[in-house]
Amino acid sequence: EPEPEPEPEPEPEPEPEPEPEPEPEPEPEEDILELTAVMEEEVLELDAAMEIVPEPEPEPEPEPEPEPEPEPEPEPAPALAVERLDVMEGLVSDVTASATSSAFDQFAGVMNQAKGVPLGGAGRTLEELVKELLRPMLKHWLDENLEAIVVRTVEREVSKLAGRGDDKA
Repeated sequence: EPEPEPEPEPEPEPEPEPEPEPEPEPEPEEDILELTAVMEEEVLELDAAMEIVPEPEPEPEPEPEPEPEPEPEPEPAPALAVERLDVMEGLVSDVTASATSSAFDQFAGVMNQAKGVPLGGAGRTLEELVKELLRPMLKHWLDENLEAIVVRTVEREVSKLAGRGDDKA
């Protein structure tokens, strides 16, 4: 029998070219939002399977009776000029602070007349004990959180006002 012909040797595959090393990215600078930069919008194309098929129009319903026009909203009070307060300066004027202090003194007098049942040998009420314990905790909480609450509230109000200005333009 004749010997089968040896199979031809396959050609060696070409060696893959090594990929060039990517250039190192420059260190990112602080991410600064440039309001002058133009943002490009991405335009998405619809495939035939994604196209919206319009639904048949429903029969028109009879028009409801017109509702009476709502009363116009009162004009917002003009914004007052806000002065920058020093950290050590009080939030309210001296006159307002003294009036508030006087009102609290009157309130305390009324509360002293309606004292609860005294506890322990010192003749102190439960309300007095709770006030004494809560005062430093409340002060600490206000010191930690009041500034953030005020900032957040002011930012929310400013954005509302800015939104109203955009609607009128």
